[in-house]
Amino acid sequence: MPKPTLAQKARQNAIRRFGGAKAKKRVKLAYHLRFGRRLDRQSLNPSWEKPGYGISWDAHITQLQVFYYGRDLFRDIARHKQRHPRKYAVLEVGCGGGSAANDLARDPFNWFGTKVKVSATGTSRSPLWNQYKQNVDFHVAHAEQLTRVFRPRSFNFIHSNLGIGNAKDIRQAVIECHKILRKDGRLLFTSEKPVVIPEQLFRRIDYKVVPIPEHEGVGTLKVYYLQKK
Repeated sequence: MPKPTLAQKARQNAIRRFGGAKAKKRVKLAYHLRFGRRLDRQSLNPSWEKPGYGISWDAHITQLQVFYYGRDLFRDIARHKQRHPRKYAVLEVGCGGGSAANDLARDPFNWFGTKVKVSATGTSRSPLWNQYKQNVDFHVAHAEQLTRVFRPRSFNFIHSNLGIGNAKDIRQAVIECHKILRKDGRLLFTSEKPVVIPEQLFRRIDYKVVPIPEHEGVGTLKVYYLQKK
């Protein structure tokens, strides 16, 4: 009879200590942790050629596209900018380490033609912002209080992967975005929870429900793409 593996021994010990049901949950949790760490290791050095899996807190634009159901931000912003060519400005709400914001500011493939002003917010200042501060205007701000930091009608395009979606009051965060968007400005954001969009403020361009791998612990993300009325 073959000897039990280390994993089998650990499972047997967990059953003896915690009982069958709780041991099953612990084994499942341990699997997700190992799986997530392995994917994180694959994403330690994301690049344009190898963007990684897209689970990193400091995701690049190509990684964010996993959550934005493959929507190409460079293309969308470039097309929108053609209608609003003067002093075009973009804001990312909940920018993590700032890599995605810096990608947009650099515009490495010259999608935008002329320079686009890129700003980004986080609920606390990250030391990673220092490496991008020449390209990106960083601010500490909560999604529900954007008007404390930005003037009305400051931006043409706002995007947020769970920055708005994790706000304590998502509806208020959406209203704040409406205030700082310019005429016909666009808002793209994700949320784990369904969000009631104020119809008097926004026209819906698109809506998708995106499946997320099980290890993310989310299940699905709701992706909202809106235009200011």
